[in-house]
Formats: sequence, structure tokens, C-alpha cells
Amino acid sequence: MERKLAEGDKRPGHVQEHAVTHKESTQATQRPHVLHYDNRNFEFPGSRKALWKQKVERGSTGNDTRELVPQARRISLPGLPVPFSKPLFDKTFETEVALELISSSLGDGDLDAIILFENRLTTVEEYGHQDKRRVRKTIRSTQLHRAAVQWEKETQTLSRLLHPHIIEAIKWNPAKLSIDFEHGGKDLASLRNATNMFDVAVHRVDVQERIWVHATAALEYLHDEMRIKHLDVKPQNILLSDDHQTAKLCDIGHARDIDEAVRGGGTHYYIAPEFLLSSETSAASDIWALGITMLYVLNVIPLPGSEPDAEIWQIHKLKDDKKERRKMRKWLRTVAEAKPRIPSRWSLLSEMLDQDPETIFTAKVLMQKLKNMVRGKSQQRNLLVT
Repeated sequence: MERKLAEGDKRPGHVQEHAVTHKESTQATQRPHVLHYDNRNFEFPGSRKALWKQKVERGSTGNDTRELVPQARRISLPGLPVPFSKPLFDKTFETEVALELISSSLGDGDLDAIILFENRLTTVEEYGHQDKRRVRKTIRSTQLHRAAVQWEKETQTLSRLLHPHIIEAIKWNPAKLSIDFEHGGKDLASLRNATNMFDVAVHRVDVQERIWVHATAALEYLHDEMRIKHLDVKPQNILLSDDHQTAKLCDIGHARDIDEAVRGGGTHYYIAPEFLLSSETSAASDIWALGITMLYVLNVIPLPGSEPDAEIWQIHKLKDDKKERRKMRKWLRTVAEAKPRIPSRWSLLSEMLDQDPETIFTAKVLMQKLKNMVRGKSQQRNLLVT
């Protein structure tokens, strides 16, 4: 069977009609049939070789309206209600079918897009939508199927999450492999001064501790309730609202099941020491990464990697490359040398940076210790609102 996409109006959220021609039809009169494609409620085939069935509906005039319906699981796009009730997908995203059936997007009327971050895998841009600011993440790759799989994994995870300190996904577009989020503020890495220290304009004790508490609350939710490890906690992935009252964890792209063996991933300055021993990461890795982040937030060290002589190592080479391992060990010595400079009121941070994964505590224990740390302080009520 050969499918041919007809040109026509592309109206987001509405039914689009594509002409479909059947070469092997046994009917005496050949005529095009219509594939009705609803952008918000479409079904992808379970595989490229899935059989399609014809569904004939007769109207009051007696004319035939033919609709091709794939025998497959249902995917709701892109406007799931919040909170999301179930994951988007069951198994794998069929890239070829998606590209064949979904025409290229011409844009949806969003104006004044500003690129916030861009590399070979991801573009993050801020745009205005109905007098509100939103952020759009678009997943890219030279291998389209790989990008689609990554997009699917992230949307699967996001569809399960609902927490006040994890950024909320609003909608996603499979044609563009994009995900739209609420605007959560600026990331912590951007809130630094000329010396790459956390900006004095916001580095007040109540703001610093609020970031600590809110990020820990997000990790406690991921680890204990959702059984997920984030695996890329860093200042770039924690947002602080414009009023400095709320911090939110973002970028769930590296997240995995808490019991899944994960080799690689993350960002080198925040990789836990356990990776040198086992080449794997665990939930304890998130606590370590948050500890490195807090060294920056509490103004103990400048933003990791911002100094001119900062070294970069390849995470995937750590197991076999002695040169790369030496670079990471040098960084770990830098962290160890920074620990004595941690103010005594924040001694808890030293415990988070224990290089033994067996003794580092869980997010739940960390949250209780944070509550004890701020107990009696005037700002405790505000700090612990989660």
C-alpha cells in the first residue's frame, strides 16, 4: 500500500486530511481515499509492518468516508491534562511512521524566541505565549532516530511527575521533537558575577538555604516516590524564580530507574567519585552532585568549569584512560580542599561530599537534616514550604 501526503492547510490541533492512493485495489473504480489525522489524538503503528484496516462509515447522504486506522497503542498529543495520568508510550517511538504522517511544522504563532542554550544535541529557547513566558527544549541529533528515542524517554518521565520543585511540562510536539515548559526563572549558573561566584544580589542566606531545601525536596520525591535518579544535577539544571522564592529542578533527560545500572551520562564536574570505582552511578550520585552545586551556591567555590585553566575529561573514557582519571582525581582534590572553607553553620554540606557512596545519606535523610539545620530560624516556615 502506498501513502501520499496531500498538501493543504496545516491547522494545529485540528484534523488534517491526506490523500491516500491504493494501487492494488480490486474495485472497478479507482478513487483517492482520505486519511483523517487528528494532531491531538493519533495512533502510531506498533511497528513499521503493522497491518492497517479500513473503517467505512456511511453518512446520511450514502457517500463513503474512508478512514485508515492503525492497529496500535494510543498516544495523546500534545495537550495532556495536568497532572498527567499515565505515560505517553508503551514501547518505542516509530520514527519513520511519524515522519511520514506528520508534516513539518510551520510554527505555532509564538513570537520573540530567544535562544538560551544550544549545542549539537539540544536547543533551549524562551518565547512569549499569550502574555506568558515559556521555555521550549528541542532535541536534535545527526541521527534522527536517536533524537526521537531521547525525546520519548524524556516525555515518558515528565508525564509521571508532579511536584512543586520540578519544572512542569506544558505540551510537546513529536514533529519537532520539542517539549514546552513553564518559565521557572533563571538557572543558577547564570546568576553569577564577574568572578564566577554566585551573584551577591541574590546570595542571601535565606535564598541560598531555600535553594538547598527545594532541590532536596525534588530529589526526595524522585528517589522515594517515583524511584527515579536524576543523574544530571548541577547549577544549570536548577531554576530560581524571579522573586527568589522558589527553586525548581529541570532537565530530566538523563533520568533513569533508580535500580537501573547506568554507565556514563551527566556532567563531568558533578560525577560522583563512585564512578571511578564501578563506572556506574546511583541515587547517591545525585546527592554528591547537589553538594557540588551547593559549594557554588554558598560561595565556597566559583562555578565549576568557569575558570580559564579548568580541565575537562571524557566521562566515557574514565574506565580505561589513566590520563582522564588523573584529571578527575585532580578535581576531587580541589573539592576536598574546599571543604574546610565551608562555614560551620553549613557543616552538613561536608557530609554530602563524602567520597564513600556507602556512607553518603539518602535524600530523605538529607531533608530531615536540613530541617534540623534551619530549626529555630525565623525563615524556617518559608524555607520548608514544598
